[in-house]
Amino acid sequence: MTVTKDHLMKEIHQIGHLIKGQMRHGIREMGLKEVGHPYILKVLDEPHTKGKVDNQRDLAEILRISPAAIAQSIKRMEQEGLLLKISDENDLRVNQITITDKGRAYVEQINHGLQVLAEQVFADFTEQEIQQYHDFNTRIIGNAKLFKADKEKLT
Repeated sequence: MTVTKDHLMKEIHQIGHLIKGQMRHGIREMGLKEVGHPYILKVLDEPHTKGKVDNQRDLAEILRISPAAIAQSIKRMEQEGLLLKISDENDLRVNQITITDKGRAYVEQINHGLQVLAEQVFADFTEQEIQQYHDFNTRIIGNAKLFKADKEKLT
């Protein structure tokens, strides 16, 4: 059977769908209510953010989602004790977002879950195959970014 590029695109979609479904299942088991939460927590737990961002707008830009969606997620996560929103004394329009110890514990669980998932997904791959897969994905991402940039030039 000859594999077509259309077939490969369907496989990419299917892989994304399956992985996202597994992640959602694991996230629900941890008690997180929506898929956006883990990404917010992971950004706040990255070394370059040092556990905080200066405002919701910055967080929305990092995650490439709307400020309204971030605001709703932050409100829920604050109620769950996963993060804190601290108002700037000099400028009440600025709210620094900070991860809590409970939020960091969730990030540890998320990272563990992702490790288990990665082990399952790549169980019968050799190191060479994993490197090849990475190289292919890097090229696909690069091509997709070029396509997006070319399309934006046309509009």
